This record gives sequence, C-alpha cells and structure tokens, in this order.
Amino acid sequence: ACRMSFRDFLRRRECQDGREYYLQTPLLQYAADGSISCAKFDEQLELDLRSMDSSISSKLAELGSFGPLSRNQLFVSFSDFLTTAHYDQQHNLFLQLRGSKRFLLFDAACVPDLSPYPVHHPLDRKARVDLEQPDFRSWPRLKNLQGRGVEAVLEPGDLLFLPMSWVHQVHSLGQENISLNFWYVDSGVLFSPSKVLWPLAPSSVLELSRHVEYFLAEQLGPANVGCFIVWWLGGGPSPEDSMLADR
Repeated sequence: ACRMSFRDFLRRRECQDGREYYLQTPLLQYAADGSISCAKFDEQLELDLRSMDSSISSKLAELGSFGPLSRNQLFVSFSDFLTTAHYDQQHNLFLQLRGSKRFLLFDAACVPDLSPYPVHHPLDRKARVDLEQPDFRSWPRLKNLQGRGVEAVLEPGDLLFLPMSWVHQVHSLGQENISLNFWYVDSGVLFSPSKVLWPLAPSSVLELSRHVEYFLAEQLGPANVGCFIVWWLGGGPSPEDSMLADR
C-alpha cells in the first residue's frame, strides 16, 4: 500500500510499468456528533458527494437493522485485478458505478476454513489460502467450502449487501471499474451484551474469538498464541514454564 494523489494514480496506470494499481480511499466520514468530513477532491466532486440523499441510506440502515453510517469509500481498479479473500468488521452496501466485478462470497461461519492470518498480523482478516489455485494438501479444511460459495456479478447500478464478517474475493472484470460503498457499524445485536442475540451468530463467535486471541497475544506474546491454543485444546505439549513465568 502507498499514498499518492489521484492524478499520480492515473499517471502511473498510463505508464504501464508492469505493476497493478488499485485505488481504495475514504470519501465521506460521518462522526457521532453528526458532522461530515470530506476527503480533498475538486470542488465539483465534493459538491456531488455532499448532495447524496442521506435519507436513502438511513432507510436502508433501518431495514437492515444496521447501526450508524460510518463512511463512504471509493474503489477504482482496472482489468483483471483480484482482491484476495478477506472479511470486514462492518456491514457493507457496495454500489457498482462503472465496469463490472465478480464477487465470491462465503458466510461468517466459513472463516475458520479459510485459515485467516492472526489478528496481530499485518494481513489480519485476509485468508491465507489461494482460492484461485486451492491447495487441499496444505489446507485440508478448504474441502469444507465446496458448494458453500455464492457468486455475484455486479454491473453498473447494482447494489450488493455484504453482511459483517462475510468473506469476499473480488475480481475486476471491466477495463475500468469504479465502485462506491457505504460502511455501517453494527447496531449492537451482534456484540452489545444488552442486545446480543442468543445463540451467538457466526459473526459474534468470530468477534469473540478475535478478542480472545488479542488477550492471549498481550499476555503471552503473538509468537506463542498458536502453541498455547493447541495445548489449551488438548492437542499438544504444555507450554514451557519460561513462557508463563512473567505473565
């Protein structure tokens, strides 16, 4: 990832230096006090962004029992760009404006079978497996995903709802692809103790497991989390005393 102006992004694309460039940047961010901040664009684009009918997004949030709208994000990609499988921690309404994209989706219960990176890893929330060339020998749990994926192809004007924690891999199909999304925080039914639904939804179980992993990493150090959990579940030798001596 790198920071550059939109003009530089287009210029580098035109240079055809052999690299693939993908733009993902926040546009509008919505604060709890009702204020809205906008990224630095030209005056006309900012006017267009601020003229969006907020009542529509509010009605969608009400229908979906979402929490508040947190931000809009812009995505620009070119032909054949692939965003690897990952999940997000907010509800996502994804609007295709130009070009087309193919989504491969798995519900939150499938996350363990995709072997995501640990929470303290720079690639947290991304799958370690390659869905384009699945290696069932190295990742045997991948077999559990057969027949569970959902495909959605978006054309201009299509809107896709991505529930929180659903895994998605995105393949850009058009020569130029532009998308806009709407991020909504959870309303509390997944995580708030006073509102959470029982039995826990897969998204709630996933978030709980993330907090457990964070806690263990803080207590034992990130490098020791894996062997500790294996021991905890009865599948390995007990941790060395030196690991726990100062914890």
